[in-house]
Amino acid sequence: MSKSTSSHGSGRVRGRGRGRVARSRRRPQSRNRANLHIVHEWQHTACACQCRVQPHHCHPELEDYSPNECSCVCKNRSEENLCRSRSSSHLWNKGSCSCKCRRTLECSTGEVFDKNSCRCRKPF
Repeated sequence: MSKSTSSHGSGRVRGRGRGRVARSRRRPQSRNRANLHIVHEWQHTACACQCRVQPHHCHPELEDYSPNECSCVCKNRSEENLCRSRSSSHLWNKGSCSCKCRRTLECSTGEVFDKNSCRCRKPF
């Protein structure tokens, strides 16, 4: 691999890779003359696939980075699975890694909203 610079249009392209110059013939309107022009080809050899989401995007207290999934995943996966099993009343919030009620109800006087059951109940 060699570090090189090649011209491409009006700008310059700089990077690691192998370049190759090819010559091609182009016939002008006059049939007797052939013009040559240079075509620059560039083969990038330093590029690689990588995830858009990187470890520094994860919240260190709530999430771990998963390179296989290219994402941040909640550390409390067991709570996530439990929440998903109660899908009729609860939903999992990936942003806060917590289980939330699908609906929050306004309770009658003397009752409080219970986030575990997602229902109104009398306080103890």
